Amino acid sequence: MNCGKGIYVLVEGIDDERFFERILKPMLSSKYSFIHIIKYSGDEFKSPKSLQKYSNYIRAFAESNNDYIFITDIDDSPCVTHKKEQIAKLMKNINKEKVVIVKKEIESWYLAGAEDNFCSKFGISEFQIGNTEKLSKEDFNKFIPRNFDRTDFMIELTKNFSIEKAKNRNASFKYFMEKYIE
Repeated sequence: MNCGKGIYVLVEGIDDERFFERILKPMLSSKYSFIHIIKYSGDEFKSPKSLQKYSNYIRAFAESNNDYIFITDIDDSPCVTHKKEQIAKLMKNINKEKVVIVKKEIESWYLAGAEDNFCSKFGISEFQIGNTEKLSKEDFNKFIPRNFDRTDFMIELTKNFSIEKAKNRNASFKYFMEKYIE
């Protein structure tokens, strides 16, 4: 139930922002009075000034008794724990329990939820997307039909998205759903 408390969701880029706006924000709205999605860039974590800015944001979120989630791709980290340790070393004030790791990249969550009718329309077999955890941006791009640009294809996926299929095809998506939505 909505208790007057808000949540800040820090996401890594425009594709992550689109996914959270279209798929997850509506579900979070039943639990929170407001949801603010804040886009950051991985490049920002190369600058001490940017790191300080996000560390200050996180401290402010916690002090205001609102929730926050920091979303990041696993990228080349060997495991979730290692990636969370990397983030905690970079950002003061962050609670590692508030860091959610997307395996492998946000594109894997988009494709994980593809409805059967969408898959058949675009010649995607269940075998190809049975488990999307290891799907990279480059792998995702191979599924994009020639008559679509990348963004349009991603938007179409959000219009034809099954939460249940996504949970079955991607464990990190399932983890997010169980921890923050259900």
